[in-house]
Amino acid sequence: MAYEELSLSGFVKEIKETSEGPHPRKFCFVLGAGASKSSGIKSGQELVDIWDKELEERNKEAHEIWKKQKGITQENKYGFYSQFYEKRFLREPRDGYNYLEKLMEPAKPKIGYVMLAFLLTKKESKYNVVITTNFDHLTEDAVSYYTHTIPLVVGHESLAHYITKEINRATIVKIHRDLLFDPKNTEKDVEILHENWKMALDNIFSQYHPVFIGYAGNDKSLMDYLSDNSANFANNKWKFPYWLIYQTEALSGGVKDFLDNANGYLIKHDGFDAVMYRLGAELGYTVPKENEFLKEPRERFKAIKDYINGFTTDIQSKDKEALETILVNKDTDTDLENAIQKVTNQDDNLKMYREALWLHNNKKYSEALEIEKKLINTDKNNARYHNLCGTTLHLLWRFEEALEEKQKAVRLEPNNASYHNSLALTLYEMKKYTEAIAEIELAFKIMPTNAVFAGNLAFIYANRKDYDLAEKYAKQAIKLQPEDAMAYDNYGYVLQSMKRDEEALRQKQKALGLEPENAKLYNSVATTLQLMKRYDEALDYANKGLQKDPYNLACQNRLGVIYRKMKRYDEALEAAKKSLELDANCYYCYANLSITLREMQRYDEAIDNARRAVELNGWNITSRCSLSKALLETDNREEALAEAEKAIKLDIQNPAGYNCAGLALQKMQRYKEALDNLSNAVMLEDDNAEYQFNLGLLFDEMQRYEEALDAKKKAVGLEPDNEDYRNGYNETLKKVKPSAA
Repeated sequence: MAYEELSLSGFVKEIKETSEGPHPRKFCFVLGAGASKSSGIKSGQELVDIWDKELEERNKEAHEIWKKQKGITQENKYGFYSQFYEKRFLREPRDGYNYLEKLMEPAKPKIGYVMLAFLLTKKESKYNVVITTNFDHLTEDAVSYYTHTIPLVVGHESLAHYITKEINRATIVKIHRDLLFDPKNTEKDVEILHENWKMALDNIFSQYHPVFIGYAGNDKSLMDYLSDNSANFANNKWKFPYWLIYQTEALSGGVKDFLDNANGYLIKHDGFDAVMYRLGAELGYTVPKENEFLKEPRERFKAIKDYINGFTTDIQSKDKEALETILVNKDTDTDLENAIQKVTNQDDNLKMYREALWLHNNKKYSEALEIEKKLINTDKNNARYHNLCGTTLHLLWRFEEALEEKQKAVRLEPNNASYHNSLALTLYEMKKYTEAIAEIELAFKIMPTNAVFAGNLAFIYANRKDYDLAEKYAKQAIKLQPEDAMAYDNYGYVLQSMKRDEEALRQKQKALGLEPENAKLYNSVATTLQLMKRYDEALDYANKGLQKDPYNLACQNRLGVIYRKMKRYDEALEAAKKSLELDANCYYCYANLSITLREMQRYDEAIDNARRAVELNGWNITSRCSLSKALLETDNREEALAEAEKAIKLDIQNPAGYNCAGLALQKMQRYKEALDNLSNAVMLEDDNAEYQFNLGLLFDEMQRYEEALDAKKKAVGLEPDNEDYRNGYNETLKKVKPSAA
């Protein structure tokens, strides 16, 4: 049966009508060199002309003899592409690959490929397969450039088994291989189609009608395969073909025979681009909106910078010991830092970010903040900039500003777990505990294997006295990261909050065993020993921490606290002053110094230092209470009460503020209010000896001696070695039972 001719408009209409509806047909495109011509790649015929001329120039006589031997004439020479290629690059086949790569490198997929990419990736596409004899990357580039999707490219016969029965994504089959996979060009290469390709094409043609365009049928391998299987097309075992030829071209004998035997259609067209344009328009192509089309490229460009900034952050934020674990050779630290500088110096924002991060990590927060604000002005939608700025503001104790910046980071990248965790830390400092927990839980949901997030939850729950949840998350952190020292230290903190001091000490010592060079962990052990009143051991650990890191602020400050607890005030004073030499903006160092000066009865100095602590961090309850107590010692009762009330307002669940308010109100002889506040302190923390004793003193003053005795007895029970508490108890006991003295 002879082939049938079909008009181009009839062909386009048939494609549209039959590819839609409840029983749609599928179509695949078989492309040859003619499809690439308008995109800047020379056709096979043009290359034959070029090579014919070059071979003639090299040796005209030998070239004429060769053509005569091959039976090549001016009329039939375009059917000898492979022979011309092989002859031109006979001495060095690699020159052929080099020639083709240079030829194809500048080519860009034009409008025909734009439309083809649309058809290949259309939702539930019925045209999602391309078979090509071309080596170029125009089809896959078009899919990537214009639809922002990734096609399956089968560029070698060894990959042909990836072409499955059900083809659900854009698939490009290169039967002469990809340009980068030793493409088939010689006469021998294109003599026979590989068996793997035959099986793959059998599968495709049993489902898809092939639409041949830009393909002249000049290579023997594919044409022999088609001719051998023409009966499969004719008897509907396979889907009958559509063959498009350019209007001025003649149909070759081999193609005519195939179409006759396959019961196919012949369509004359006016160019690959024009055909694909018609198909695209008919099948629903819409021009993308500029912002929508450029969204992904912009995001990818932004991602490049973010990855560079992320690596800069990872490297610059690690201490030396941690840095060494990610480097194969410890001597390459400088090389890596130089590499970071070399890359980031190429872009103003990358350079500024690196500088801001360095300043931040070196505690030059005000200078860092200036650069961070400039960065945000250049890119207000950069979450990393907002989070770094928020973190710097947090460390400057400017929590409200920090909160605003961190919330912007979270809004910009809601799935970034680290940003949620960072936001939670600021919310915690602002005493917004419910919100802080919600943010960390969200971070933990995003990254459920992150031990740091579990540890942070444990820390907050411990401070809220929700000890069951605190212990649950502390144990979970250890389970998630059993070799992480900080997980054990955090569990130690939870146990310490629960007054399980011996267990706390064991966990913290475990942590120290994992990281024996970590000064922070020495401070942590020293803190627990101090709370256990094992002051000499506590001093030993704090000093060891300073030996590991002479600039460790926590260890230096801890020395001052321990000396004060031991009533070695001169040494406490010296240690506190050294802390401030390390960091002149350390609010808790000023608070500690204030307490020491108050106990030394140097009240004016105590007030000055407490005020400085409050100026630096007005959110800190310890600083507020330190100022309140110092003011009370100088009989500034109203101001002392005001500071205590501010502490209560910061956290109504924190007993320290109520204790200070009670003391101020007692001095003002407002006994009922004093009793309410001191009772609240005891209710919130009934195992605090100081609060029990202060309540006892108030009862004494109110001449409610039985209640005073009961409260002081509890204080002595909690701290039996405290001489002041024992003496106070005995004084009240005399009033209740005079003979008991």
